[in-house]
Amino acid sequence: MTGYIDKIDITSLNDQATTITGIQINRGNCGVTRMYDYQNMRYGSVALAYPRCKVKYIREVRISTANGTYAYRIE
Repeated sequence: MTGYIDKIDITSLNDQATTITGIQINRGNCGVTRMYDYQNMRYGSVALAYPRCKVKYIREVRISTANGTYAYRIE
């Protein structure tokens, strides 16, 4: 498909505002080109991350915030 860009949607489940301070995909083997709407996220708000690899190859995402780092595995 021409013009198609992969993206990752990150939905906040925190009631209090939080900011994503970092994102690591596939243990650092897939970079992130840009992120949008990642500051002052409240419950239900969505941040967008654009990876440098195809989404179908993503197996792990680590998200860092001021409250800690969270890892998610994709099967």
